[in-house]
Amino acid sequence: SKGELILINNDIPYLFSESVDLVTVYDYKNSSYKVRDLTVTLKESVMEPLNELMEDFYNQYDTNVVTVISGHRSYDFQQSLYKQKLAEDGEIEAMKWVAKPGGSEHHTGYALDFGIYHNSGRSQSYKGSGKYSWINENAHRLALWLGIQKKNQF
Repeated sequence: SKGELILINNDIPYLFSESVDLVTVYDYKNSSYKVRDLTVTLKESVMEPLNELMEDFYNQYDTNVVTVISGHRSYDFQQSLYKQKLAEDGEIEAMKWVAKPGGSEHHTGYALDFGIYHNSGRSQSYKGSGKYSWINENAHRLALWLGIQKKNQF
């Protein structure tokens, strides 16, 4: 549960540490994408490769409608999401869509969710299809970049 390669799921919970070096995405992002609000946070080490990935997407498709809608989640926040989904849709549906508290990759600060927000005010879910499939096909570059940077530190 240390480093950038961490396995987390409902069967293998995240081991929370006392300190988490998070930054607000808004303060570190470039103009090639949007962020939901000032509360979305990630590990600082994610920001440079995310910016590069999204800038490459922007350069290819000339659109900055992709929006980071969530990042790091605390145990308590994940618990509230899970309880809300459980109350709305029952346990079977909740288990399909929301990780149990402690079982979310968002606890690490390395995971994020995208949405689409058009300048007209129209929003839509991010499905990773059409031109957005480029992001899914190139997302591995974030992990690769993090691994190279870590290796170069030694």
